Amino acid sequence: MAREGRLLIDHLETFFNHYDQRFRPRHGRLRPEVRRTLEELIQCGVYRFGLARVRCRECGHETIIPLSCRRRGLCSSCHQKRRLIWTEWVMEEAMPDVPYRQWVFSLPKALRVYFRFDPQLFKGLSRIVIDELTRFMREVSGHEDLEPGFVVHDQTFGTLPDSYHPHQHLCATDGGFLPDGSFVPLPAVRKKDTQSLCEVLRHRVLEWLARHGNLSEELRRCLLSWEHSGFSLDASRRVPAGCRDRLEDLLLYMSRHPFVPGGIHYDPISDTVNYQAPRKHRGRNTDVISADAVDFIAWLSQHIPHARRHQIRYYGACTPEVRKRLGLSRVPSKLKIPSRTAARGRRSWARLIWKVYG
Repeated sequence: MAREGRLLIDHLETFFNHYDQRFRPRHGRLRPEVRRTLEELIQCGVYRFGLARVRCRECGHETIIPLSCRRRGLCSSCHQKRRLIWTEWVMEEAMPDVPYRQWVFSLPKALRVYFRFDPQLFKGLSRIVIDELTRFMREVSGHEDLEPGFVVHDQTFGTLPDSYHPHQHLCATDGGFLPDGSFVPLPAVRKKDTQSLCEVLRHRVLEWLARHGNLSEELRRCLLSWEHSGFSLDASRRVPAGCRDRLEDLLLYMSRHPFVPGGIHYDPISDTVNYQAPRKHRGRNTDVISADAVDFIAWLSQHIPHARRHQIRYYGACTPEVRKRLGLSRVPSKLKIPSRTAARGRRSWARLIWKVYG
């Protein structure tokens, strides 16, 4: 919290005071959850905003622990705890030990503004993508009753934090289950397969947005006439069965933080921020971006999730109902966690620290 916390302490009030004038036309109204998240981020891990006294039952030693903000979106510490808990849970409870493939579906810039102001569109988008991928898997496998599984994670950020880039990561079984519970793997996914799927998704998404009043018919026809549509579908990353460590890395990547805390370099004298991304942006060919401190806070705030809106959804063989019908059992973790640490439960800091650092 130190890097982003120092920045917020110095400039958060200025951000709130100038939001309507400087940022509302582009980012929309200041949502209540954005204000709460930014205000509580400053308090995360600070003793004067709440603490707990912990006492060892055996030796009687006592220590004081500050409370966490537990907010979604920007707090790197709380986000890391949440993603570690989720990754372990979803691997054990929702993902059988079969091969998986990552699908990434991106939208053109002309459509991104609709998702900024209507977070419910993500759910409809994932439903369209799941329908088409399921149809594709059933067609290439030759089984009309094939039941693949999907874990979908919404993302709004790219390599650099200044843009709003809504897209979806899907971790899908590379094949599907028959009614008797047996698994049927898919043949290799070819580039022309993803190109054909992307074109189908392009037509369905534009038709869906027009039907719901987001696009005019004239704009829909205009977008369909583009030679380079701006839609993108990638399926190049595959995880073989049995490689649970690689599957965990994929899930951690899907649920990663919107920015790299260590990449924030704040200069309190000039009130500027230099951000160092982990890799170069392919379009801009740079991994460094500079901004006024208040502008940088606005960039970060646009990636705070909307209240009471899911960012993760489960479909097919990754849902409890289908897993029960197919007779799929849970996959227990192979981590040899010390008994005293394991007894504290999956959500304990002691267990997560042991998992990360051993």
